[in-house]
Amino acid sequence: MSINCSFSIPVSDVYFSEILLWEKIAVGICVAMCLGVLGLFIDKAYFFISHYHTSNPQIKIKCLWLVGIYPIFAVAALLAIFVPRAALLCDLVSSVYLAVCLVHFNSLIILYSGGAQKLLEKVKNTGFNLRTPPCCCCCFCCPTIDATGTNLKKMQLMVLQTSFLQPFISFVTIVLWLDEKYIVGEISFMKPYLYLAIANAVSTLVAMYGLLVLFQSVRIFLKRHSIAQKFMVLQLVLIFHNLQGFIFETLAKKNIPSSNGCLSSTVRSKALQHMILVAEMFLLAFMARILYRKPHTEEFDLENDDSDLDKSLLSTDNGWRRTQGPAREGYERLPGHSFEEHKTS
Repeated sequence: MSINCSFSIPVSDVYFSEILLWEKIAVGICVAMCLGVLGLFIDKAYFFISHYHTSNPQIKIKCLWLVGIYPIFAVAALLAIFVPRAALLCDLVSSVYLAVCLVHFNSLIILYSGGAQKLLEKVKNTGFNLRTPPCCCCCFCCPTIDATGTNLKKMQLMVLQTSFLQPFISFVTIVLWLDEKYIVGEISFMKPYLYLAIANAVSTLVAMYGLLVLFQSVRIFLKRHSIAQKFMVLQLVLIFHNLQGFIFETLAKKNIPSSNGCLSSTVRSKALQHMILVAEMFLLAFMARILYRKPHTEEFDLENDDSDLDKSLLSTDNGWRRTQGPAREGYERLPGHSFEEHKTS
C-alpha cells in the first residue's frame, strides 16, 4: 500500500507542538543566523553599488546574483523548518537558484577575463584540458582541445542547459508530488523519484564539468579576482545541498533520529538537515563577504591584464616601464633602449 505523503508530514502547528526543547532552541538560533545572512547580503549589495565602478554593469549584476545564493538558501531552509510540508518545494527553489548561479559564475569568468575574445587569447597556448573532475579526472585518453570560439560556446552550453532543465525537472516533481506519485527516497523502477533524481544529477554534473574545464584553464590569469576561492564557496553550497540530503535520507531509513510522537524519523531528519544548512550558509556568507570585498574598478581590470604579460617585459632592465598617471597608456620604452635591443636580449 502506498504512503500518503500529504498526511505523513504534519502541519506547522502540530510540528511545533511535538518537537523537543532543544529543537525549539535550535530553531530560534536558525532564525537569528538567517537574519545575519540577510544583513550580510545587504552589506555586500551596498558595497557593490558604492565601490564597483566599472563600465560593464554585468559584473556587478553577476556578483549580486552569486552572493544572493546564501540568503536564498537560508530563507528557503528556514521556511522548510517552519512548514514541514513545504520542504520539498523549498529544496526545489534552492536547486533552481543554484543552477542559475552556475550560469552566472560561468559568465563572470568570461567578464573577468575581459570578454570571450581576450579569454581565448589568454589560453590559446594551453587550450582547454578535458581531463577535469567530476566526470573525467581519471580519463587519461581525454585530449586538450584548442581554445576556439566554438569550443568555448560548447562549454557555455554545458552550463546553460541546467538553467532550463532544473526548472523543468522541479515543475514535474511538484506536479507528481501533488498527485502523490513522488515520494522522496523511494527508489523503485516503477516510481518517478529514481528517474528524476538521475536526470537532476546528470544535469548538475554536466554543468559542473563544463564550468570546471573553463575555470581550470583561466584560474592562473584571474588570481587578483580570487576566482579560485569564489568558486570554492559556490562548490560548497552544491556539496552541502546535495550530499547532506542524501546522508540524512539514508539516516532516516535507519530511524535516525528516532520518531517522536506523530513526527516520523523522516520529518525530524529533514528538519535537522535544514537547521545545519542555515548554519552553513551563515558561515559561507561571511566567507563570501571577505572574497567580494575588494573594490572593482577599470584600473583594477587593467592591472589584472598586466599580470598576464611576460615578466621579463615588466623589468626595467629590459628597457620597459609601466606608464603612470590618469592617461595611462600601459608600457613604454625607456630612453636609450630600442625594440630591437629588447627582442635580442
